[in-house]
Amino acid sequence: MDTLNKYLLKAIESYDYNLEETVESLNYALSYEPENAQALRLMGKVHLEYLHEYDLAAQYYGEAIASNMDLVQAYTEYARVLILKEDYVHAMRVISYAITIKGTDKAVLYMLYAGVLEELGNYKLALKVLDQAYLRTYNNEFTYQLDFTTSRIKEKIKRIQPKKQTDSKAKKTKNKTKKSRKKSKKK
Repeated sequence: MDTLNKYLLKAIESYDYNLEETVESLNYALSYEPENAQALRLMGKVHLEYLHEYDLAAQYYGEAIASNMDLVQAYTEYARVLILKEDYVHAMRVISYAITIKGTDKAVLYMLYAGVLEELGNYKLALKVLDQAYLRTYNNEFTYQLDFTTSRIKEKIKRIQPKKQTDSKAKKTKNKTKKSRKKSKKK
């Protein structure tokens, strides 16, 4: 086994329980091969999940994808980082591209896309995108998550609808008042 694989495997093995060993192994792996996509991805994951350094995480994920565009796991994680950074335009581009790649989890990607649309207030389109996620999931647990997300978005739509109706009624009343004032001035 070559040195790179040894350090990368050590990092993967220790990821869930020993952050210090993971980072040390990743640093060794990246010092041997700075463009190793798996090592870059895992370093991005460390910065995302443990250190909450989203800018660095995004940088590592971007480098991982640039190094190996077929690294399907990186796209979902990269999109999540971009969403956390509120870089919605870039996140939507990454997700749109990732959906075209064989082997990516399309259901998760569509759900992330719907989440971006929800953040932007485009609730109806978010629901349509969630329909695409439903069609591509084969997991009951994920289906429940989609159901919850769908009901949350529908609730937001309901809360906005009365406000819009109230606003339109107020406009009508305001217009009637203006018309009646004009009529009274003419008399």
